[in-house]
Amino acid sequence: MKQFNNSKSHKGFTLLELIIVISVVAFLSTAGIASYINYNWSETLSAAAQDLAGTIQLAKSRSISQVQPSYCVDNVLSLDGYRINIPDLIQPEYTMSAICEEVAYDTKTFKLPTGVEFVSPPDTPATTIIPGEIQETGIFFPVITLGVQGDGVIVIKGRNNKKVQVSVDSVGTIAIKPL
Repeated sequence: MKQFNNSKSHKGFTLLELIIVISVVAFLSTAGIASYINYNWSETLSAAAQDLAGTIQLAKSRSISQVQPSYCVDNVLSLDGYRINIPDLIQPEYTMSAICEEVAYDTKTFKLPTGVEFVSPPDTPATTIIPGEIQETGIFFPVITLGVQGDGVIVIKGRNNKKVQVSVDSVGTIAIKPL
């Protein structure tokens, strides 16, 4: 005669245990993906701020070393300096221009990454530049007096609504500050 053992020995997981484990894994995966996306957006914003600061530094360096674009050299125009401008807050781009005898030449356009946009700093109008016209706006690095002229604050915002301020003080020191 066979004897049956009343103690249950199972060789597997119950349906309830599997559902709990799958739910926990799904929750942790969702949280991990959300954190990664937020981190990615923050890094994109940080890289955009670094690129903008690098372009401002390039304008400053060219002004100090008095690098003249070929058009100004060929036409015997004196270099006034270099200007950084945001043509339009709606478009995610900014420009760097050589200013020769109060006219913009050799304008280079730089684009912000997708999802990053300009935001008007408090109490500051949007700056504009039109190639070939005299402009008084933007961040200007003159060759003779050095330093900086104009508004030195640019604020950019990422997809996660975080903001970063890139500023230039009166002696040309460039600073990046999260807001």
